[in-house]
Amino acid sequence: MTERKENSVLFSLKELRKIETDRVQKAEEDEKAREEADRYAREEAERQRRAEEEARMRSEEDARRQAEEARNMAAKQRDIEEKLEM
Repeated sequence: MTERKENSVLFSLKELRKIETDRVQKAEEDEKAREEADRYAREEAERQRRAEEEARMRSEEDARRQAEEARNMAAKQRDIEEKLEM
């Protein structure tokens, strides 16, 4: 009977150890997944920030280019008008 109790206790201890090992492993996996999700979110935010900055810079460059073209066209128009007045 004593041997049977010992076997039962050992079995219970092994089960408890397995449950604890599984719990620790799951906690580690959950932490890894959380860290990975955080890293992905930071990288995605940085990509978004860069894309917005590049779009802003392109927009500003386009506006400068259009303003320069408008000045050039106005200067050409003045030249034409001056030649016609002569």
